[in-house]
Amino acid sequence: MKLAAKLKISQPFLSQIENGRRMPSVELVEQWHDLCLKLARTRIAEDDTLTIRQHRELVADAERMASDDYRRMLRALAEDANTDVVSNLTIYRRGLDKRQKELVDLDRQAIRIRHFQPLICPGPLQTPEYARLVLGGDPNVAEEVARAAVEARVRRGKRLRRPDAPDYQVIVTEHALEQKLTGLEPQSYPRLLRHVADMAQAPRITVRVIPAEVPHNDIPVSSFVLYDLRNGASIVSIETYSAQLTLSAPYDVRRHVEAWSRLEEIALDPDETIQWLLERSHEERIDSSALERFRSTHPHGAWSA
Repeated sequence: MKLAAKLKISQPFLSQIENGRRMPSVELVEQWHDLCLKLARTRIAEDDTLTIRQHRELVADAERMASDDYRRMLRALAEDANTDVVSNLTIYRRGLDKRQKELVDLDRQAIRIRHFQPLICPGPLQTPEYARLVLGGDPNVAEEVARAAVEARVRRGKRLRRPDAPDYQVIVTEHALEQKLTGLEPQSYPRLLRHVADMAQAPRITVRVIPAEVPHNDIPVSSFVLYDLRNGASIVSIETYSAQLTLSAPYDVRRHVEAWSRLEEIALDPDETIQWLLERSHEERIDSSALERFRSTHPHGAWSA
C-alpha cells in the first residue's frame, strides 16, 4: 500500500501492473525508478545489518541505476512497451472487414476522435466508389474481402453521423482530397467533395481543410488518429506502409496533440471548409464535363489527327 501511495496510484492499479494486466506510462516508470533509487540510497546510508558484500553490491546497483545510460535504457524499454505494432500482413490475414469492425469498436470507446490525413480522403468520409479503389487496390486482398470491408467502412461513416457518436474532428489537406486514384472517373471527385461537405454538417463531425496555397512549416510525415477514450486514456493510431502502430505513452500522445494544435492554426475553419468543398466540387464538375466532351470528340486523344 505504501508503494502505491508514494507513486500516487491506487493499489488495484499497481497490482494490475505487477501482474502484467496494465501497462505503466513512461512517466510512471521513471517515477518508480527514482523511488527505488532513493530507497536504495537510504538503505546504504542507514542499514547497519548489511554485510560488507551486500553493502558493496547495493552501492554498485545504485550507481548503475543513477547512470544516464540506465535511465535512457529504462525509458526506451517503457516506450517500446507502450507501442503496439500490428503487421499489415496480419491485418490482411484477419480480413480488412474485421479491421473496420475493430475501428467501430474503438469509436464506441471514444468521446473524441481527431483524424489528420495528408494523403487520401479519410476513411469515414469516403464514398463507396472511392473506398472500393482504396481497399480493393491491394493485390493481397481478395475481391469478396474488399467488398465486405467497403460495406463496413460505409457503415462506420454512417455511425459517426449519429447524434450519439463521438466527436469526430478531421483535418485533411487539399492534396489528399484531390489525389487521383487509378480507375476513378473524373465526375467521382465532385461527388466525393460534396459527400465530404455533407458529412461535415453532421452534428458530431467537424472537417477542416488545409488549402495547398497556405504556407506552413509543418511537413506532414504521416496521417494519425488521436482517440480520447471514455476511461480517461488517450492513444494515437498511425498507419504505415507495412504496419499499424498504436502509441499510448503520454509523451507520444502529447507530441501528436501539439501537432494537431499547429495544424488547426493553418486549416480553414469548419464553415469556410464547407464553402471551399462546395466551390471546389462545382469547379471539378465543370472540369470533368469539359473532359468528357473532349473525350467524345477526340476518342483517340488530342494528337490523333
